[in-house]
Amino acid sequence: MKSDVQQASAELRALLNQKNIKHYPGFLLEAYTLLGDIYIDIDQVDLAIKRYEKAWSYSDDSMDKVRQRLLLKKGTATLKSNPNLAISYFNSCLVQNPKGEYASACREGLADAQVALNKSSPALKLYLDLEQHYQDENHPEDLVRIQAKLANAYYAQNDIVNARTNFQNAYSNAQLSPPNNDVVLDVYNQAKENIISGETSLENQKAIRGQNIELNNLNPRQKAVEQLKLAELYVLADEPQLALSTLKEADKTIGNIDAPEIKAEINRKSSRVFARQGEFDKAFEALRIYEKERQAALDATETNLNKQLAIVKNQQRIDLDEKDYINAYNKTTYDKSLYKTQRYIIVLLSSLLLIAAISLYIIWRNIESKKRTNSLLQLKNLRAQMNPHFLFNALNTVNEYIITQDERSANQYLTDFSSLMRHILDNSQKDLIPLHDELHVSRLYLELEHRRFSDHFDFNIEVDDDLPDDLQLPPLTLQPFLENAIWHGLRYKKEKGTLFFNIKNSNTGVVIRIIDNGIGRLKSKELKTQNQKLRKSTGLSNTTKRIQLVNRLYNTNMHLYIMDAFPSSEDVGTEIKIELR
Repeated sequence: MKSDVQQASAELRALLNQKNIKHYPGFLLEAYTLLGDIYIDIDQVDLAIKRYEKAWSYSDDSMDKVRQRLLLKKGTATLKSNPNLAISYFNSCLVQNPKGEYASACREGLADAQVALNKSSPALKLYLDLEQHYQDENHPEDLVRIQAKLANAYYAQNDIVNARTNFQNAYSNAQLSPPNNDVVLDVYNQAKENIISGETSLENQKAIRGQNIELNNLNPRQKAVEQLKLAELYVLADEPQLALSTLKEADKTIGNIDAPEIKAEINRKSSRVFARQGEFDKAFEALRIYEKERQAALDATETNLNKQLAIVKNQQRIDLDEKDYINAYNKTTYDKSLYKTQRYIIVLLSSLLLIAAISLYIIWRNIESKKRTNSLLQLKNLRAQMNPHFLFNALNTVNEYIITQDERSANQYLTDFSSLMRHILDNSQKDLIPLHDELHVSRLYLELEHRRFSDHFDFNIEVDDDLPDDLQLPPLTLQPFLENAIWHGLRYKKEKGTLFFNIKNSNTGVVIRIIDNGIGRLKSKELKTQNQKLRKSTGLSNTTKRIQLVNRLYNTNMHLYIMDAFPSSEDVGTEIKIELR
């Protein structure tokens, strides 16, 4: 774009130097207006204002539309640096012609200047009037811009609810009619960043960032920048794989477009994530590409600065204002020198950042290793508690058979019990066992307990035939729940109860349910207090802790739920649900 501006500037200089050009004031008016626009393009506001004033000198009182347009341009040019001056230009624009072609734009500029001066209330009134006007006139692009500005104005007043509402309106209209104007997109993006900064939830921030990536009007540069920001949110949320995939998408989006500054940032962020994951080869490769693209970005900046210098020289030949020329030249030369210094500083800082990232990763890895070791010791301790707990209960059963002199039952029970113990001992040193092994142990346990309490309950087992073969869980996970159902629920039921034990496939994995129609947890607790039972049950709490530890250590996804099975019945029973995802 800079080369086009430079060529236009040179052509205008040639035309203005022609001897007979002064006989065409209309051409001079448009030429100096265009020269002012060129200065705005290279961020030389003071020089632009002088060109617009020069253009004004070639107009007369009959040119309301022309003068209104020049006042609008001067107000827009001074909006950031001097909002009070901008207000005077916009007011003059409205005085020039309150119903003219540029009146709405001047009112919008007036509201923008008031926002810049923290005068949100009068600005909001102007914006709301303009919103209604653009709705009535069916100007969707202008409507998106105004609604985004409304969101920004409400945000400045800490009115987050109205800010979100107006931003959502802007987003909805942008989906229906994607804006192609960079000014509209800049305002919209500012509103979006304000809304995101006001969100405390990373999930909400990711959702807003993600939905805006899908806007059809985004060019590759804008989309890649948005993807970069989304990747940063994934890093903050400790989701490195999503961060890397998003960075990869950003790199694909930018493709072969000449955007070294964006490519540099993609590789800088990728290097940080790779380093954190311990993939140092990939981290160093990304850093190498970052340094290469950063150098290209600095070179491009230097080239653009040189082009700006050439433009300023061309303008000086037209204007003959040596003071303007010297000021502009010195400012651009200073910027060029500053960028050269920044180039060396950025390379040094990049190296230091990588070293710091690697050091932090090593420290983090050592801490995580210690945490994992402690968790493994805790898991082994809980597992060691489960086996004696179960053995104690089983031997009590044998003891009761012997006391009642039921030798045949005791012998048969010991035979079946030995089979059960063989499976338990085989699994005793394992943190996880296949689901079908745990099911076999649970079935043996139920048969043993039913032999003893056959007058108290029956049991029903249902298992899907096509359960996944790779599902695992800690040994003796289900037995404590079966034991609680029998000993604390069904044993005290007045009539014979039923225990339902089923394992089914679901949309999200496998669901295990243990349901009894016994007296329920509350009545069981009351009975225990009344009988002053000394036996303390640790199986349930140990099982819950083991599930939590296994989820953390082995990245499994087991969830435990305990609830009343039949809330409206006298005997509410208990339902245990375990989801394996």
